[in-house]
Amino acid sequence: MMHQRGWNQELADFAATLWANGFSASIIADELGTKFGAELSRNAILGKIHRLGLSERIVTEHQAKKPIPGPRKKVQPPTVTYGLTATEANSVPYLDAQDHHCKFQYGELGPETSIYDLRSCSAHALSGSVYCEHHHNICTSPLKRR
Repeated sequence: MMHQRGWNQELADFAATLWANGFSASIIADELGTKFGAELSRNAILGKIHRLGLSERIVTEHQAKKPIPGPRKKVQPPTVTYGLTATEANSVPYLDAQDHHCKFQYGELGPETSIYDLRSCSAHALSGSVYCEHHHNICTSPLKRR
């Protein structure tokens, strides 16, 4: 069988028929190669389909059953609190923390959060520090060498 490069009317008609029946460009390229000996790539098929104005397809029953994805549910990452949860620490909204409260912050700012979403430890701060004893030790301890 002689290998054929490029397009003729018979190849274009066969490709258009397969495309209308829902076959992928890769399968069409394989079929044209098998039946006609044509050496055409998937991208060549897609280009011809586009130039023929056949971008629209018939929706097959298999394709119609695919569910349309809805909006993704936002999953809140766990707040890192060094062994304490925000409720265990009797936290308060960050903006409501008073001068004597520990300013250790639970949560972080991001595209989905604002300053109003942050919480603060409500324990009494050490004299000369913005943190309670527990958080002062966490925030000011020297880094351990590895």
